[in-house]
Amino acid sequence: ACGGTALFDAIVDTVDAVSDQKELYQSSRRAKVVFLTDGADMHSKRHTLASACARVLKPGCVMHLIVITVGVDEATATSLQQLCAPKHCTLHSVDSTSEITQAFHWVKQQLVAETTTVTTTTQRQATKGAVTKKHMAGGKRT
Repeated sequence: ACGGTALFDAIVDTVDAVSDQKELYQSSRRAKVVFLTDGADMHSKRHTLASACARVLKPGCVMHLIVITVGVDEATATSLQQLCAPKHCTLHSVDSTSEITQAFHWVKQQLVAETTTVTTTTQRQATKGAVTKKHMAGGKRT
């Protein structure tokens, strides 16, 4: 609100911090990081839009970046659309602060949907592994 946003520095620092802990994440489960911003990046000293985009695209990025914007201008929206272009990034824009609760409800829905999908996939993998072991124990290979 006061022009103090250093969004690109924060995004790159966060991607690096999460990547340093990538052993905690599986390839199918990324860390979820939500950024909430009300304006353009005005104070990043170490990173630009281009370097933030490059870092998010870098192989080994183990986070799903969710950027929520509140009442940003068209130029800011366009630059953040570039940042959130990769498949593992999401941009969600609202027009006013009264819609922030709705934006976080949307994030919650996304996380619940993904958790359900991952849990189901993990259960299928575990079941498949149990069946494979059972067949191998009986002398059959699957």
